[in-house]
Amino acid sequence: MKLLFMVLFVSGFVYAQEEGPQRPQREKPTPEEMIRKGVDRMKEKLELSEDQTAEIKGLLEKHHEEMQIEREAFRKMMKAHREKMQEKRTQLNEEIKSSLNDEQKVKFEEMNKRRKERIKKEFIKRRDDRIRHRAPRP
Repeated sequence: MKLLFMVLFVSGFVYAQEEGPQRPQREKPTPEEMIRKGVDRMKEKLELSEDQTAEIKGLLEKHHEEMQIEREAFRKMMKAHREKMQEKRTQLNEEIKSSLNDEQKVKFEEMNKRRKERIKKEFIKRRDDRIRHRAPRP
């Protein structure tokens, strides 16, 4: 009887771990809302004057704009990097195929197709795992 209870207990625990906590999806606050909340929190906790509040709000807005510019530059850089890597991979594949006979070329294409499918599945799994295990925001 104890063994049955332990098996049921452990299996329930494992099932709960696999499913993970189900959290309702919240809408992401806008940058303006985040800045306002940050300013309000600082105003309350630090007992800021109106001049200080206005100055800090301006600093946070400026910082947000600068970060947006940096994020966009990073996205463009990463896109260019991905394109360059893809070009190099394509070039390598063409060079490899030039060394193969027709039968080997077919097998090589099949290998590449399976590799792409495996990479896509792994990407989706990692993305889903990140979403599922994302810590709730305070």
